Amino acid sequence: MDMDLEGIKAGFAAFLRDMPRGATADVTEHTVVYWDGEQVMGVHRCADYPGFDKRFELDHHFCGDAHEDLVSWFAHPRYTVRPVSSRGLTGCPTIHIQATDRDGRPVEFTEKESG
Repeated sequence: MDMDLEGIKAGFAAFLRDMPRGATADVTEHTVVYWDGEQVMGVHRCADYPGFDKRFELDHHFCGDAHEDLVSWFAHPRYTVRPVSSRGLTGCPTIHIQATDRDGRPVEFTEKESG
């Protein structure tokens, strides 16, 4: 996979399009990427967990700053499924479950409980 901006967007889109609504690619401790139904978007987690703020489009600045994290994520994808309201992602307690990627490789996958 190309680690340029378009390659990264295409890679996330391929992983996230078929995931359940609310699935996020957990790129860093404080930043996740998700499919909004049309494109991949980034969002930063709030300092006051749970919750998110500062939604952003993936751009060259993000790809440069998070390059090592992106390389790591694509080598070992980590997902979380979060409840989604009409306003977007919300935070809740997590449940860890086993999952595999499209090639059958195990991936880290966390599901959020509602409530």
